[in-house]
Amino acid sequence: MISPQTKLKASLLRLQKKQARFYFDISERFKENSLVSEKWRAIGTGLERQAEVLKALPLSFWKALDRREARSLLKAVEAALDSGRAGILEQDPLRQCFIKCLDFEEPVIPEIYAPILRNLKAHWTDQALDWYVLVRSHLTRLIQLIEPFCGEPALARRCALLVERFEQALQQPPVQAEAKQGRAKALLKTRKPARRASASAAAGARRTARASKTVARREALRPGQHRIPKSPKPLIGKVRLRRHPV
Repeated sequence: MISPQTKLKASLLRLQKKQARFYFDISERFKENSLVSEKWRAIGTGLERQAEVLKALPLSFWKALDRREARSLLKAVEAALDSGRAGILEQDPLRQCFIKCLDFEEPVIPEIYAPILRNLKAHWTDQALDWYVLVRSHLTRLIQLIEPFCGEPALARRCALLVERFEQALQQPPVQAEAKQGRAKALLKTRKPARRASASAAAGARRTARASKTVARREALRPGQHRIPKSPKPLIGKVRLRRHPV
């Protein structure tokens, strides 16, 4: 059976290819406007580079992901793959392309890319920096394209909110680290009472053994020997009388 971590890697690579194709289609849609067309194409090329970096990650990184988080991410990736938001029609105006772009990116960047980056930061520092630069550059290109050309404060606010959600999601700790800490704390709590109980039992056993040995020594008699009871101590100590010359 294929693990959710392995499925996640394959699905994520398909998602990034779909994203890149989406931006290449927009670039082709506005090929008569070279300035806009080149910006869209640069975004698609950046996504292809992201896919290359993810594909080069070792299998041990994907296996180290928490299974519950991997299932959650896989569900989000599959929902993005099944979404019809990444479709461009020949008659779509530029504004409609901006809206489709934000509709497609808003659930992907903070809910999929940010958790992957958190795990990369926790285990693979060099690769985390490479992929963070690529994702952040992707987000920056989107904003630099949408804000100057959209002419709508509402779309500009959506861009700013997307950046804010992405940065906030990066600050959360990885699920795997939290799970490990929780298991370690629970294990420590169960071990401490057990150690105390073991120490108390050992100390009690030692005291019982010493008492048994003492009683055995006192009661042991040689053949023909009778126990002579000890005489009680006198209540009044010996008094020495001084002699006086006659």
